[in-house]
Amino acid sequence: MKQFTFKPWLMALFIAAICLCTVLPGLHVRASEFSPNLGEPYLEEETNVSFAQQPDSVQYVPINDEAGNARLWFQLNGYQEGMAIRIQLTDPTNPNQVKLGKDYGNQILPLDLDEQGGYTFTTEMIYSMGAIDAVFSCSEDCQFAYSVQVYADETCSNLLAETTRTIVFHREMIFNYEPVTKRYEGIYNYQEGKHGESYASFGIHNVPSN
Repeated sequence: MKQFTFKPWLMALFIAAICLCTVLPGLHVRASEFSPNLGEPYLEEETNVSFAQQPDSVQYVPINDEAGNARLWFQLNGYQEGMAIRIQLTDPTNPNQVKLGKDYGNQILPLDLDEQGGYTFTTEMIYSMGAIDAVFSCSEDCQFAYSVQVYADETCSNLLAETTRTIVFHREMIFNYEPVTKRYEGIYNYQEGKHGESYASFGIHNVPSN
C-alpha cells in the first residue's frame, strides 16, 4: 500500500481557493456547506433592494368635497418576481379611519387593511418594473405615518428594505417656504361661487426663524 505524504503546498492551495471564492463580487460562500467531497461550494447571489421612486417624506393633501386622495407611487431597484411589498400603518388601530385603494387610472379599487393595519401587494399586483400604485383616502383633517416594506416573498418573513412616510390631510392646503434667514408660511384657500365660478386666495405671513 502506497503511503500518503502530507504536502503543505496542497493545503495552502486549498485555503487560497476558499479565500478567493469569498471575495468574488456579488457572491458569498456558505462555509457550513463547503466540503471538498461535494465539489464546488454553494454560491448564493446577493439581493440589493432600494427605493428608486417614492413620495415626499411628508405629503400635504387637500380634501375636496368628499375626500382627499394621496397617491402612493413606489418603485424599486433590484426587484425580483416573487417579492412582496407591504404598506403598513404606524398605528395599526387606524384612528383616522383612512382607506387604502389601488389606482387604476379612472377608478380606485378599495383594499381592506388587515388586523395589523396593513396590506400586502403580491406579484400579481406589482408592476413588472417593481412598482405599486396605491391611494390613501380620508375625509377628515388628520396626520398619520405609514411604512412601505419590501420582503423576499409573500410570507413577509425576510425584510429587504423599508421606508417611512407621513401624510397630512387638510381642507386648507399648507405651503412652507424657508430661505436662509426667514421662514414664510401660507394657506391656500379655494372656494366655489353660487354660479360655478371659483375663487382662490393665498395669504403669506412672515414667521421669524428659529
